[in-house]
Amino acid sequence: METIPTAVLNEVIDLACRAPSVHNTQPWRWRVTDGGVELRTNQARRLMATDPAGRDLAVSCGAALHTLDVAAAARGWQATTQRLPEAADPTLLARVKFTAQPAKDEDRELADAAARRRTDRRQPSSWPLPGERLHRLAGLAQRHGVLLSVVSEDQWSLLGRLLERAATLQGRDPRYHDELLTWGEEREGAGVPSTSLLTRRANTLQPASPQRFPAGRLEDTDVEPGEVEATWLVISTSSDDLLSWLRTGEALQAVWLHCTVQGISLVPFSQPLEVDSVRAELQRQLLRHVLSPAAS
Repeated sequence: METIPTAVLNEVIDLACRAPSVHNTQPWRWRVTDGGVELRTNQARRLMATDPAGRDLAVSCGAALHTLDVAAAARGWQATTQRLPEAADPTLLARVKFTAQPAKDEDRELADAAARRRTDRRQPSSWPLPGERLHRLAGLAQRHGVLLSVVSEDQWSLLGRLLERAATLQGRDPRYHDELLTWGEEREGAGVPSTSLLTRRANTLQPASPQRFPAGRLEDTDVEPGEVEATWLVISTSSDDLLSWLRTGEALQAVWLHCTVQGISLVPFSQPLEVDSVRAELQRQLLRHVLSPAAS
């Protein structure tokens, strides 16, 4: 069996580390094995106040796992992944092996998107997202075993209230503020870079979206608030467990990379899912207790 060269594997892991993560904490560890790699959580980078359940951490690692798959495919290697291979060791999220296969143009396009993807916190444009594109995004999420659904306009006010309530409750926790101070600026390649933060407070999204970070260097767009046509999406799962969170991260990154290729801006909102009471309310009113909210 042909083994992936070490130099190629290092390139693949480097690109996987470009995946999005909560506050850009990059809470993962990679261990090279015989012909493959293991993905583990980095518990030292877990946000204990913001993410007490470890949901954000697992979603972040899932995004990195999907990026690993994309990076390998672009270099002519197919990734075969065993998720949660050892029940007694929840820090071991995946074992990945590689098999040589020809790279496709689509693979290389997605890998390029992974390298240039950014979290764009500017207000959306005045162009609504066509229904056929939303259908394509839902299909991508479904491949990873999760459901992506559109939040209808009559539910925007509810979502806005939940966002505001989550911001208020988190704002009362001094430990939460400590984590924002720690990760709200870039240090040694981790943390949120100022180039990804708006130069001014811009709460023009509908529903309201309280900003959690200080002013940065990213200029906002000139779209008038009344012209904003944001499309709100929710990723949900049938279960609320570690595997579901990992799958959510993979689906989120698959959708995000597709959006990047298509020139569509995507901004994740994890805040209403980080406060248990708010998340329960979102599950009750938005998902009717049928599914578990995992990302928005």
